[in-house]
Amino acid sequence: RALDLELHVQGGELRFRDPVAGEDLRTYDDVEDRLVAAEEGRAAEKRRADEEKARANAIEREFARLKALVVDKRGEGA
Repeated sequence: RALDLELHVQGGELRFRDPVAGEDLRTYDDVEDRLVAAEEGRAAEKRRADEEKARANAIEREFARLKALVVDKRGEGA
């Protein structure tokens, strides 16, 4: 009563519920699961960014190669 929380059983565990917000209070495991998921998401996003940067670098190298080829071919025709 002092905390204005309800106590109930969910999945075999005792959980506190905030009746005003209509939500269960998070447990340590809940928070840990969210942190792990966030870290996995961050790592996946970094991999995607690294792959995109590698693709951009490859495109820039190919553009420079083709530009040099065009300049070289123009020099042959002069």
